[in-house]
Amino acid sequence: MKEIGTVEFKEILKNGIEHLISDKQTLNDINVYPVPDGDTGDNLVNTFLPVLNIIDSINEENIDSFTAEVSSHLLISAKGNSGVIFSQFFFSFAKAIKGKKTLNPKEFAEAMDIAVKELYQSLSNPKEGTILTVIRETAEAFKKEAEEEELFGSIFENVVEKAKEIVEKTKDMLPSLKKANVVDSGGLGFFLFLKGMANSLKKGKERLVTISKKYLNIIKTKVAKEPTYAYCCQWTVKPQEKNKDFFKDLIKDHGDSIVISGGEDFLNIHIHTDNPEKIEEIITPYVKEIISRKIDNLKKQVKSFKKKEIGIVIDSSVDIPESLLIEEGIERVPVQIAIEGQFYKDYIDINKEEIIEKIYKNKNLELKTSQPAIGDFKKAYEKALEKAKKILVITLTSGHSGTYKTAEMAKSLVEGGEEKIIVFDTKNLSGGAALFVYKALELIKKGEKIEKIVEILTKKRDNIISFIYLKNLDYLVKGGRAPKIAGILAKILKLHPILFVNKEGKLEKSFFIFGKKSPEKKVFKRFLNKIDHQKKYLIEINYGINKETANIFKKLIEDANLKISQLYSEQATATLCVHAGPYAFGIFAMEDN
Repeated sequence: MKEIGTVEFKEILKNGIEHLISDKQTLNDINVYPVPDGDTGDNLVNTFLPVLNIIDSINEENIDSFTAEVSSHLLISAKGNSGVIFSQFFFSFAKAIKGKKTLNPKEFAEAMDIAVKELYQSLSNPKEGTILTVIRETAEAFKKEAEEEELFGSIFENVVEKAKEIVEKTKDMLPSLKKANVVDSGGLGFFLFLKGMANSLKKGKERLVTISKKYLNIIKTKVAKEPTYAYCCQWTVKPQEKNKDFFKDLIKDHGDSIVISGGEDFLNIHIHTDNPEKIEEIITPYVKEIISRKIDNLKKQVKSFKKKEIGIVIDSSVDIPESLLIEEGIERVPVQIAIEGQFYKDYIDINKEEIIEKIYKNKNLELKTSQPAIGDFKKAYEKALEKAKKILVITLTSGHSGTYKTAEMAKSLVEGGEEKIIVFDTKNLSGGAALFVYKALELIKKGEKIEKIVEILTKKRDNIISFIYLKNLDYLVKGGRAPKIAGILAKILKLHPILFVNKEGKLEKSFFIFGKKSPEKKVFKRFLNKIDHQKKYLIEINYGINKETANIFKKLIEDANLKISQLYSEQATATLCVHAGPYAFGIFAMEDN
C-alpha cells in the first residue's frame, strides 16, 4: 500500500488501540516511573477506549479532518502522563497533515517529525528513557525507512523491530527502571500501539489479539455534527440486574447520540436530549443508585462583556471555597479519580463530599487519581480567555503530579497561549496551593501586572508553613507513595505521621504523634513553633470526614492571639483524601505582611 486514506487509517488506528488495551495489566505491573502506582495500563486504556467507542461513527472523507476529529476526542479522554503525551503527539500530527486527503509514507513521516518537535517543545523538562524517547526514535526510524521504501506495510514492519530495540534500551536509561529491571511502561504502551498498527497492514490482516467484550460491547450511534437537542447528559448508575440493551431501548425515543457503556456493577448512560428530567425519571426505577450526573447545555451562548486584565485557572486539587470560585469567575480543571477502575472527573461527575464518604465507608475501595486531561486544560483556557486578556494558572505541586507539566503543554493548544498564559507551580497541595489563589486575587485587585504577581508568589513559595495529619499510612502505601514496611511499622507502634511539604514540593515526614487523643492540639503546638508571632498570616484549614477539626483549630488560633489577615476553612480535596485517608487534616499558612 503506497497511500492511505481515511478508511485505511481508521483500521490502522483501531488495530493499534485494540492491541494496546489487550495488555493493560502488563503495563500496570511494570509501572515504576515516575511513581510506582501501577496505573499506566489503566490510564492508557481509559485514554483510548472512548476513542475506540466512537471511531466508527466518524464519517469524515479526508484523512486530515478524520484525524482532527479523533484528536479532539483523544485530548478530552487523556489520562496520566503517557495518555497526555500520546494525545499531544496525535494533536500535533493532525495539525501537520491539514489539507491532506490521503498520505503517502514520506508525508506520514514528515508529520511524525513535526509532531515530535512540537511534543518536545511543549514540555518544560523532557525526560529521556521514557515514552518520549520511544516516540522520537520511532519517528526517526520511520523517516529513514520512508526515504528508501514506498510501501507502508514494509516500513511499519521494519520500524516495529526498531521500536522494540528502543523500548529495551529504556531499561538502562533511568535508575528506577534499571533497579526494577523493567522497561518504561509508557514506552511499551506506544510499542504495543505501533505493533497493532503494523499488523493491520499485513496481508490477511490477522488479528494479534481478541479483545474482551468488557472493552468493546457498547451501544454506538452516529454522532450529529450540529446539536439537534439542547442537552448532553450522562449518568453513572448501579443497575438493578438490567443490561445495556435494556437501557438503550428504555431511552431510545427521547434523544440521540446514545452511548451506554460499563458492566453489571456500573453503567454510564449518555444521551443528547431536550428533557434531562424525563430521562432520569425513566431510568430511576431500574437502578440501585445514581452515582453521578453531568448535564451540559449544548446550545449555550457566550455572553459579551468587558474582559478583565487577568483571570485565574486552577486544577481541582487546589482547595478554595466554591463561592469564591463563582464570584471571581475562576475556571477549574478536573482531576480524574478512579473508583474501582471507573474514572470520574472531580466536581463534574462526582463531588468531593461523595468521594470522602465512599472512602470512609469502605477502606478497601480501590482508588487512584490521575492528572487532568490536556483537553480539559485547553477548554478551561479558552473559557478563561473569553473573560480575561491573560491567565494565571495555579496548580498543585509538580513534586507529586504531572498536572503542572500538562498545564504547560496545553498552552500550545490555544491560539496565543504562550504569550497569554502563565502557569505557576505552587509546590504545595490542597490548602497550601489555595493560599496562592487568595494572594493572587488580592494582587489582581490592586492592579498588579501578571509578571509582578508571579514574582511575588515565587518569593512566598519557599516559606509556606504546612502540616498534614494522617491517621495511618494505608492510603499512601496503596497509592505507591509510601513503602509497605513504613505502613506496617506505623501500625505496630501506633504512630500517626505528620507530614510537611518541602521546598521541592514533596511530602516529607515531620514527626509522629502517639495515641488518638487531641491530634489537632498536638499538631497546632508544632505549628506555633514555626510561626513568627510578630508577623501576619493568611491561613487555610483543611479537614476530611471530621468537620469538628476546623472548629478546634479556629479556637486554638483564637486563643493563641495570632495575627491573621484571613482564615479559610475547607473540606479537603478528594485528591488529598484519596492519598491520605478520610481522617486527614491540614493547616497551611503564608506570611501576609
